This record gives sequence, C-alpha cells and structure tokens, in this order.
Amino acid sequence: MPAPKGTRARSISLAKGGQVMVYSTTDQLVVQLRLEIPTETDLLRPSSKVALAITPEEALLIAGELLQAASMQIGQEKKARHSD
Repeated sequence: MPAPKGTRARSISLAKGGQVMVYSTTDQLVVQLRLEIPTETDLLRPSSKVALAITPEEALLIAGELLQAASMQIGQEKKARHSD
C-alpha cells in the first residue's frame, strides 16, 4: 500500500524478519514495526503491526540510543576477533 501523498516512506527490512517503516511529512513522524509470520511457518504465532507517532526530539533520542548501543556491540565484536 503506498504512503499518502506528500509522505516520505522508508522501509527497512530486518535480518531476523519483520520491517521498520518510517513515514514522515513536514509536521509528522511515524515509526511502524511490522512482523509478518506466514501461517505455513507457524500457525499459532500472530503477525503484528504497531505504529507510534513521535516528535523530532524523540526521534533523535531513539537514534542516539541505537547508535550508542550498536557502536558498543561492534566494539565488542572487534575485540573478540582480535583476541582470537
């Protein structure tokens, strides 16, 4: 389904399944998390979709936290590779 006119839409597929969708206009930011489970894979596990409207400040806080957590994990991976 296409995004409404004037809305920028970005879809990020995740390595372990699911997607993060980011929709933005000049006055709104929406983050949507999607997890689709085919029934032939797992009949009892439900698919889900959650959307949150966030402020620019909240977007920056989330981005900053993700960057910090990711850089720490990458640093640990590099240390583990160099200690082998």
